[in-house]
Amino acid sequence: MKALTIHQPWASLIACGAKRFETRPWVTRYRGPIAIHASKCKDYLYLCNQPKFRSALPKVNGLVQLPLGVILGFSELTDCIEIVPDNLPEEPEYGFGNYGYGRFMFDLQSMKLLPEPIPAIGQQKLWNWKVPPGVLLP
Repeated sequence: MKALTIHQPWASLIACGAKRFETRPWVTRYRGPIAIHASKCKDYLYLCNQPKFRSALPKVNGLVQLPLGVILGFSELTDCIEIVPDNLPEEPEYGFGNYGYGRFMFDLQSMKLLPEPIPAIGQQKLWNWKVPPGVLLP
């Protein structure tokens, strides 16, 4: 199965349905099911202190939970759209991405969150994830 590694907190925003578009500086022709992988990178966790992130992120006992180095769930990559001024999303989606010139929006639909994240080592770009035995795909 194809997978996409995304830094936290953006991976969790996608997994909980608060973010639909993932922006990248590269285009893909791939369309279909995709695993959403949260990277081990901690560089952007400070964003969780911003109100728009804090209010959108999932919480357990009132605390934001951001697992690292795991598959969070599955989505459907339905389109890859070049970013132009006429197709920018509205807030809060706009505030969760980099919609600069020359970038592309990956349209992620029908997110299915796993009951428990699955540890995995990510990669850059789209990569192939071997689904462990017993994991039911959507």
